[in-house]
Amino acid sequence: MKQTGYKTGALPLIGHGLPCIFDEKLLEFDSIFGGTGNEWVTLKISSKDVRRLNHIVASLF
Repeated sequence: MKQTGYKTGALPLIGHGLPCIFDEKLLEFDSIFGGTGNEWVTLKISSKDVRRLNHIVASLF
């Protein structure tokens, strides 16, 4: 929390402004689920949009 401002498990999939490592295997799925910034809310989003909307610094294959 100290580093990002988010509670553990609540880091949003997009919109956080942090560099990201993206696992290309996620593209096998149309949608993925993840954090929103609120530990009680989950986001369903296109895996392609997660890649497009983040600052990807490395990809895993």
